[in-house]
Amino acid sequence: MSSPHVADVCRVRCRAAWGGFSLVEVTIALGLVTFAMVSTLAILPVGLSSLRDAREIQAQANILQQVGTDFEATPFAEIPATNVFHFDPDGLRLADSDTAGPGSYEVTTQVSAPSYPGMPGSIANRLKRVEIEILRLDRGEGQPSARTPVRAALEVADSGQ
Repeated sequence: MSSPHVADVCRVRCRAAWGGFSLVEVTIALGLVTFAMVSTLAILPVGLSSLRDAREIQAQANILQQVGTDFEATPFAEIPATNVFHFDPDGLRLADSDTAGPGSYEVTTQVSAPSYPGMPGSIANRLKRVEIEILRLDRGEGQPSARTPVRAALEVADSGQ
């Protein structure tokens, strides 16, 4: 009867020896996990850069919308020839007393008479072209950045108000 008992002990020991992972398997698994983590970390700066660019584009769109709305709400005869506005990094207008710091925007508008081929003078007198320049202030003390400013144009018509 001692034989079956020895066989049972051998089976238990053999299963325990075969049930674990070898050092080679563990090393390969760690290598794969490391490769996946390094690959994920490598694309992180690209994602952050894209996020920063998207935020800047959204802020500029907010600025253009606000400036356009302001010019459309201003009576045609009272539209100033030039104007300077300041906006925070999210594209919200700052009060005149607020100072524009790093990350904010300086917006300059220049109004001129549009000229299109074949446009009669009666229409030209009732139309103004507003050129808008958005400059990001990146450096300390609200100094302009080295980036190229964003430029846009807006046509404002005399609605008779």
